Amino acid sequence: MKKIVIALSALLLANILNAADLGSLAKDVYAKAKGNKTESQWNRYFKNPKWQKKLGVEGLSDGDRAALLAYLNERSADKDQATVPH
Repeated sequence: MKKIVIALSALLLANILNAADLGSLAKDVYAKAKGNKTESQWNRYFKNPKWQKKLGVEGLSDGDRAALLAYLNERSADKDQATVPH
């Protein structure tokens, strides 16, 4: 139940944030991560403080980080329609 609430919250926050801002953040994160990753890889990276720092997302609020993670997971390498922001 907790995971559902978190996922729904992340989706709502993703809608609140400007799509261009998410795309811009994602493009920077992709570059620092050296390309697109699978959903499980993105989840591991965002849970690990060391990786948060490497990706430059440690300064984001929890809500913004959750929205960015949801954005990345929707476009992850293991999805049928994987995309990388241009």
